Amino acid sequence: MATTVKFTESKLPVDFHIKYFIKSYHGGIHNVESAKKHYFEMIEQNAFDVIINKKSRHEAYKSFIETPILEGGLGSTNDDFINYFHNHDDVLLKHRELWSKPEGGQGANRYKKVTTHNNIISSKPIQGTSRTYSIQRLEQSGNTELAAKVISKEISANAAMIKVGLKTPTITVKQLPDDFIRVINNIFTSEQIKHICEKLTYKS
Repeated sequence: MATTVKFTESKLPVDFHIKYFIKSYHGGIHNVESAKKHYFEMIEQNAFDVIINKKSRHEAYKSFIETPILEGGLGSTNDDFINYFHNHDDVLLKHRELWSKPEGGQGANRYKKVTTHNNIISSKPIQGTSRTYSIQRLEQSGNTELAAKVISKEISANAAMIKVGLKTPTITVKQLPDDFIRVINNIFTSEQIKHICEKLTYKS
């Protein structure tokens, strides 16, 4: 009777990914892709649920980032972490989710809800690149699919924000009368143009 051999892919232990995440992170920006790979492997294997006992996931994560390397941590700061991964919005979004202080106890997922009013975020200002900021705004406003498209670069952050009304489109016009006229005619309706004309003031 023939024997059927089934091969299964075994994952490397979480300690391996922690070790090489730290090594890649401190190896310089040219190692950022390697650091990113190990970072997400750590999260997938729930590294921050088991690193430090009797602490919330947020506390364990924050402690890992700030604890010196010789004591088993990353030996970094929040600002340095954001600066290192400034071109990797998927990492920054997960980082801010884990870094945020849980609301209402030790639960790992009870993060403080951010509400918006008149397109102004009512919590602390978001740090990072304007693209990262846009992705977070989209996530917080419930436009998660559009945020994912920005991350995968299917649509620009600016276009996505304009599409859902989180940003007003802007134009750059040369300081020439004909340029203003061209833009006004292309963008505004007859009623809007009439309103503009009524509000114009004339200089002698």
